[in-house]
Amino acid sequence: MGLTRMLSGVKPVADGHQYHRFERPPMTSRKKRIAILVVSVSTLVVIAFLLFRSYLKSHEVYQRAVHLVETNQQVIALLGQPIEASYFFSASIRNMRNARYGISFTGPKGQGSLLAWAYKEKGRWRFTQAIFTTPHKEIDLLAARPTAH
Repeated sequence: MGLTRMLSGVKPVADGHQYHRFERPPMTSRKKRIAILVVSVSTLVVIAFLLFRSYLKSHEVYQRAVHLVETNQQVIALLGQPIEASYFFSASIRNMRNARYGISFTGPKGQGSLLAWAYKEKGRWRFTQAIFTTPHKEIDLLAARPTAH
């Protein structure tokens, strides 16, 4: 390669085409297929995550757990209003009969988290535990709740 070519920033390519040294060479069809595959798989993973998350948030146990927190006077006194559930949460639903949720909440005065366990009996979900914790306090959300007969 001559000095003038090196100084001009043009670099020869095997097929005879030339491109500027700072420009990206054209992608080969194999690289394009790999890039399309990576983007497609990534998109499918994100869509699957969002659909599964949406399913878990619409589940009866999640909705009732959030309601327990938002209507509990002790939690309202600790966090203030409005109380908002975190975007991310943990959930486990086994055999469509047992559920466990871990949900973080924030309010103007602070933050806390709920751990709730429930099971399904005769078509109805029943909580076995619903514990709301902050750095300084733990509240059993089922302790003061009247029982339905």
